Amino acid sequence: MKSALCVITAVKKNVAFPDDLIKRLGEKSLIQLTIDKAISLRISDILVLTDSQEIIQIAKFNGLDYVYDSKIDLETSDFTTNLKNHISREYDVVLFLSPYTPLVLPNEISSALSEFATMNGFDALVSVREESYFDFTFSWSNLKRFLSDRKPKSRLIEVSAFKIVRMEALQRSSMATLKCFPYLLSTNTLEIKSHQDWWVCEKLLRRKRIVFRIIGDSKIGMGHVYRSLAIAHSISDHEVIFVTSEKCEEAIKTITSKDYDIYSYPELQIAHNIIHQLQPDLVINDILSTDFEYVNELKKSGIRVLNFEDLGPGAEIADMVVNELFEPPPNKPSQNTRWGYQFYFLRNEFEFVSPNIFKEQVGSILLTFGGSDPNNLTCLVLKALTKIKEISHIDISVIIGPSFKWKSELDRLVGSLGLNARVDIFENVSTISEQMANSDIAICSNGRTTFELAYMNIPSIVICQNIREETHNSMISTGGFINLGLYGNDTENRLISNLLRLVRDTKYRKSKFESLKELNFEGNLSRVTSLIEGLL
Repeated sequence: MKSALCVITAVKKNVAFPDDLIKRLGEKSLIQLTIDKAISLRISDILVLTDSQEIIQIAKFNGLDYVYDSKIDLETSDFTTNLKNHISREYDVVLFLSPYTPLVLPNEISSALSEFATMNGFDALVSVREESYFDFTFSWSNLKRFLSDRKPKSRLIEVSAFKIVRMEALQRSSMATLKCFPYLLSTNTLEIKSHQDWWVCEKLLRRKRIVFRIIGDSKIGMGHVYRSLAIAHSISDHEVIFVTSEKCEEAIKTITSKDYDIYSYPELQIAHNIIHQLQPDLVINDILSTDFEYVNELKKSGIRVLNFEDLGPGAEIADMVVNELFEPPPNKPSQNTRWGYQFYFLRNEFEFVSPNIFKEQVGSILLTFGGSDPNNLTCLVLKALTKIKEISHIDISVIIGPSFKWKSELDRLVGSLGLNARVDIFENVSTISEQMANSDIAICSNGRTTFELAYMNIPSIVICQNIREETHNSMISTGGFINLGLYGNDTENRLISNLLRLVRDTKYRKSKFESLKELNFEGNLSRVTSLIEGLL
């Protein structure tokens, strides 16, 4: 393509509502946003077609040529006749650019121009979007068909974003036939046709891009993924993108199922691609401790940084750190870190579950050690419980995750128990609150489940899976938990003695219950989202 002309159609007779072209949409007027977009295309020449003296002044201010015609009407008049007199034949194509789709990005228009330049057999290119729809039917054969989900049809709808016309087609008679190619826009096809469209467009222009960098697999667990999803659901005013390592297949699968955009990269390329390809306003790292170099690289690129569960060197220079699993260390003040359970937010399912009421008699014990339980604490604890005759009448609920590797051993163990009570195994549960609602005591690892147990007022015995879990002191420092630390030679005896005390001593168990009852998780998610908004 030798050269192209961009014609901005800014005609007041064809506006969505009075003065919309000169009204500010965000920080600039609609016509100025369109002019800026045209300039960014690095196209040969730009011409403003208008019937407005005000638009002429704006065109002059930007150093652009214009064609003024007080009688022009894009719907009825043949405006191309007057336009031809101002267009040189040296152009290959003319791009007609509408102001009323401000969300269509310049790179999409550039791609359309490049694609059209290589086409043969088409006189023009028109921007379109794909739309799903259902035909209205006056009569139905039965109620079942009427109420059932139907497969929608699909069609292409023209979008008034831009049109590209070859110069030879423009020079022909305005009544000549044109062969048009539909260019499918990827996103941002909102057209301003009303005040409501304007309001929506204004909100979309103001939104920021947030990248969640996450980890999640059978070894680490999926808690980081679910926390980031909960936040993403709550910040719908902004564009959200997820990033993870190619190795985190479970995380990729989960995020994809929620219909969010997710990019997976080799580990060593993640930082570079976030900065240069995704170009976010904010990066939220839910990857445990970060290193100084990674966070510094983000910040040098002008990107704000918020980290979760970060005790690494990168936490020192992050804009904000949320360490809800930890209590603040003594004599180490940190202005950029928020500590403690006040910043832990429960999963959505707990919104519809009431905390347990206290029962004088223990009727059920819950065992849960995370999605993978790498140390097989499930079987170790269950074997220990079989040695306590005093609890043989108490029901036991066992929750295992998708990455639990000892299912066969667990099944054999349950089959050989010979207890008077029932032992139920729940695998890959989607709503753990249901099992918690039926439990009076829990034995668990020291992860996020402790917060959920605290909300449900369930006194619990905690066994840590690893050294990092031992540092999770936000919940176990409250009076509702008994912390046994890492599993060792004396853990079984300590487990049995502490469990027996909880079962036998109603007053002791109630004191634990009351300690948990004092904790308040309401408003915690709002605290976190407020921190995020404060960085944007």
